[in-house]
Formats: sequence, C-alpha cells, structure tokens
Amino acid sequence: MPYRYGDFLLTRELNVVVVSSRRGFTVTCNLEFDVCSIELSGWFFGKTAGVLGTMNNEDFDDFTMSDNILTENIEEFVDSWKLSTSCSSPKTEQISIDDGFNEKHKRNCDLFFKHKTSYFTSCFTIIDPEPFYEICLKLIESSRYQLSGETEEKASCTAGIAYIEACAVENVPLRVPDTCIQ
Repeated sequence: MPYRYGDFLLTRELNVVVVSSRRGFTVTCNLEFDVCSIELSGWFFGKTAGVLGTMNNEDFDDFTMSDNILTENIEEFVDSWKLSTSCSSPKTEQISIDDGFNEKHKRNCDLFFKHKTSYFTSCFTIIDPEPFYEICLKLIESSRYQLSGETEEKASCTAGIAYIEACAVENVPLRVPDTCIQ
C-alpha cells in the first residue's frame, strides 16, 4: 500500500482502508468496527440512485425504486435494487432484550445515544441519535457478534463509530469513547 489501479488509489493506515478515485468519490472503511462511509463530489449531484438515496438534497425521492417508482415501504425499496434473488430481505422484526448479555449491551447503547452525559451529546441536536440507537440495539442480534463471542462493547462501538462519522460530515468532531479504544 498504497496501490494504484487505473483511476483508483487504495491506501491503508492501521485498520482504515480508503479507496478513492479522481472522478470524485471516496470509500473509507474502518475494518475494526465494520463501518464504511462514502463521499461523493458535487459532480454526482442528482446523478445517483439506489439504497443510499438520490443525492439531490430532496428527501421526497430518496425511496425511488429501480423502476423509477416512489415507495414508502423500505423492504420493497431495498428489494427493487437487489442484483440477485439470492439476497435476503432486510429484517424489520422487534428487538427483544432477554438475557444479561443483551441487557448489558442495551446499557451501552443507552450510554452512547440516550444519556445527557454521552460522549456524543454535542451532536444530538445536529444528527438525530435515534436511528443509531436502533442500529446499536440490532447489532447484538447479528450472527457476527453471536457466533464470534465478541463483546457487547464492540457491537455498540460499531454504532458509535458510525455516529461519529455522521457528525464529522456536519463538522462536529467527537471523541471515540474510552470503551472503544483497545
């Protein structure tokens, strides 16, 4: 690293891999916390579509399906952009907190996204923490954390790092919680 292939440049610094292009997009992935961000230049304004929205600063058309029809149903929207029928549908079931492991994980999510003493409070008025809180709760249900035996801190830190990235886009710097630093 770094590695150049045509228009693309691939770099890595510790656990962060960056793929960038002269055409004006960058994909940054934090491999430790399974968080990726995509940045597009203004050239792409109004020229995109898909599960990440239309990039035209209009909320009303972000759920435009691949056949150019608007929907409010998230499953229908995501399914329309599938490249293969072998992909599973998004899970929208209710989260159940039923054991000590999940209860401790819920406390971590509460500390990050609900408490007034959170590391993230300075961004709460800029970026709504609720979707990140819901992601935080859902992460512990994922097979990755269940099968690998990774800690509930790692699952909640993944949601926390995603929130930090979203706030950084809005120029609100946040500190990574001590529990997420190893």
